[in-house]
Amino acid sequence: MTSVNWHEIGNDYSCQFPLEGAFLEAVSPLWYYRREIFTGGLKLALIIVVLVLILDQGSKYLVQTRMTEETSIPIIQNIFHLTYIKNPGAAFGLLAYRTTFFIAITLLVIGIIIYYYRQVPKEQLALRIALAMQIGGALGNMFDRVLYGKVVDFLDFRIWSYIFNLADSAIVVGACILAWFLVLGSKKEKLESPEGQQSGG
Repeated sequence: MTSVNWHEIGNDYSCQFPLEGAFLEAVSPLWYYRREIFTGGLKLALIIVVLVLILDQGSKYLVQTRMTEETSIPIIQNIFHLTYIKNPGAAFGLLAYRTTFFIAITLLVIGIIIYYYRQVPKEQLALRIALAMQIGGALGNMFDRVLYGKVVDFLDFRIWSYIFNLADSAIVVGACILAWFLVLGSKKEKLESPEGQQSGG
């Protein structure tokens, strides 16, 4: 086993360990920026956005290359299917074929989220992760609209009629985390208010 001085990685990890060179080359940027990443800096947001995009666009590519549109593959019969459709509108097909409108709205929302992200303290890591997930999900669906004029959906849980994708999932999970923080913040403000302190006393 080779001993590695991680503090030197990112500055000089050259050729002392030829068998481990490729591994060190890959992980050194993550290690070098570890504090920025684990304290919720902008690099963390970029990593999450890219990860969401890769998973979303990669899954859509697999569906498009291995399935025919409007076909369905049961994974768990009558519970969960892979059903390939293209949605020209928003959720539930609303405002169909308003591609330019949706792209403009998406860019506006992403801009607002980025602004808000920069205002969030680094200590609130979960909140920053939630916002980055929403950006990644919004970009994933926007790419579909730019490329096809529609959004590729395929996750089909038969307990409801809505078919969605991984970008939608990232947006919803991010929204749930955001809502949780808003609820906690509201409760904290009530407890810290004079009325809350009197009732607590």
